[in-house]
Amino acid sequence: MHIEVMSRKGHEVLAEWHPQTPAAELRAIGTQFAAWRRKGYRAFGVVSGQPVDRFDPQLVEDLVFIAPVVGG
Repeated sequence: MHIEVMSRKGHEVLAEWHPQTPAAELRAIGTQFAAWRRKGYRAFGVVSGQPVDRFDPQLVEDLVFIAPVVGG
């Protein structure tokens, strides 16, 4: 599974994991996930379109982060 972020560059892969990923690496992915959420990014399941508020290493669906909309 993987997490992508949509940006003006297209889709950039932020993290990838699989069932054998070490726990320390999963914690690091969870920390990065939380950091993107604090920046205002929203995560969604790629297929389901459902919002995802926290990282769960048991997820079987790829995720995409969408940048916050900033007015101007």
